[in-house]
Amino acid sequence: MTMSAEIISYLEGLGLSKDVASKERLFSTGVLDSIDIVGLLVFIEKTYNVNFSPFDIGLQDFDTVDLIISVIEKNRVERD
Repeated sequence: MTMSAEIISYLEGLGLSKDVASKERLFSTGVLDSIDIVGLLVFIEKTYNVNFSPFDIGLQDFDTVDLIISVIEKNRVERD
């Protein structure tokens, strides 16, 4: 399963349709809220073995699936 598919699957578990999860802005439009970010961060940290500093990220970094993937890949590069 691709990273995108795994993230979309997680978001579907929050009740989003696959179409919304893959195409919509998630936080800036209110589809997800700040409480949802906590679960999303835990999922990402466990699934992709990365750790985030609260000083390095913001909700804007998790607004779309593509942005989520970018921040994971950036974090992996910085931690390696």
